[in-house]
Amino acid sequence: MRHILIVLSFMFIVANNYWLNCVAESTMEKFEKIQSLLCVPNKTDTAIVDKVIECAPKHNQTAEEIAFDKKLSIKQTDCAKNADVSAYTKVDQTVMMRKGALFLYCDKEFLNCLAKVFVDNKDLMDEQKRIDNATDTAVYEKQYQCLLDIFKN
Repeated sequence: MRHILIVLSFMFIVANNYWLNCVAESTMEKFEKIQSLLCVPNKTDTAIVDKVIECAPKHNQTAEEIAFDKKLSIKQTDCAKNADVSAYTKVDQTVMMRKGALFLYCDKEFLNCLAKVFVDNKDLMDEQKRIDNATDTAVYEKQYQCLLDIFKN
């Protein structure tokens, strides 16, 4: 699950319901656009999800990011217990990265649980904000464009 943060790091900003009021509307619109394209159970398949994973920003994680990932992975595991992406039968979910990508974009229970984790833990939320603020916005724009390119035909 640690790599899911790398794959969809910008998602944690928009996943947090508390943050939604603070995040630029365009960020939420971008997330919803990707959701609408990806979260189609009878269309989304393993190849599509693999391409989504490939859009991950490639960089060496800082010590702060690694420590944050460790803290959050426990919470993600707890949230994943109630998540259900079984409708995505065309996706080989034996690979946790694929299943995790579906959780992060397509499972409302997982997103709500993760949002509650951040709302209930101000320190965790502040740490995520610091990490996100340290990340060049061009990285997120490049990732978003990569995601859009997957669905261009």
